[in-house]
Amino acid sequence: MNKKLFPTVLLPLALLIASTASAQEPAAPKPDTWAATVDLAFSGASGNDRTVLLTSGFKISHLKKERFELEWSGSVRYGKSEGHEVARNLKSGVKLDLIPRATWSPFITVDAERDPFRKLDVRTNSGAGVKYTFWHSAAGTASLSAAVLHSYEDFTSDPDLPLEPQHSARWSWRFKGNRIIGERVRVENTTFYQPVWDRGSQYLLNMDSSLRVPMTRRISMALSHSYARDSKAPPGVHKDDHLVKAGLTIETRW
Repeated sequence: MNKKLFPTVLLPLALLIASTASAQEPAAPKPDTWAATVDLAFSGASGNDRTVLLTSGFKISHLKKERFELEWSGSVRYGKSEGHEVARNLKSGVKLDLIPRATWSPFITVDAERDPFRKLDVRTNSGAGVKYTFWHSAAGTASLSAAVLHSYEDFTSDPDLPLEPQHSARWSWRFKGNRIIGERVRVENTTFYQPVWDRGSQYLLNMDSSLRVPMTRRISMALSHSYARDSKAPPGVHKDDHLVKAGLTIETRW
């Protein structure tokens, strides 16, 4: 073979071998974009007391927080005792945080709730505000938020005591914090205080606290307590509600 043809033949051959070798190398996995968590808690009794209570919640959130933070959450609580329905609560909400990793970040929020046992046919809150993150470290974060909301409430009323739907403007103040204790335990708290803008005695207060201990990479044991207060609850409805849950949290990412 003519020696002058060696470079012409060997160069394409070397490029082909190199490209084949690089193609066989495993590609680096792409970082996850979304995460979904599901909370499950169930209790039941039979015999002298026949009671069933199911509590479930979910959250879908955007993980690439250098761009934005989007979160959709919801929960269902349903219970029966002696064949009669004793609990039915539905909640759902969406929040968009525009600059989540900045110290100051504007956000938009919308949520809705329904609970016939509190005579609440529907309550919606929607508005916008700003979040101030005053602590951020590998161990956890803590922030304060302020927002202005439009609130709509429609209560189930008795024929003899009709209740008109209510539109009002509310302030919304929120504290949110989470911290890892040791290597496994994660503690979280979210507190909302939402007074009507010109009537401070008419407010909604919600406090959710939880403790999670991972069992596997995707499954955790969870213990939580929720406290809700409606300072102007309808006649015949208690102003305060407490809920204690113990169950599992399952997470998946993609």
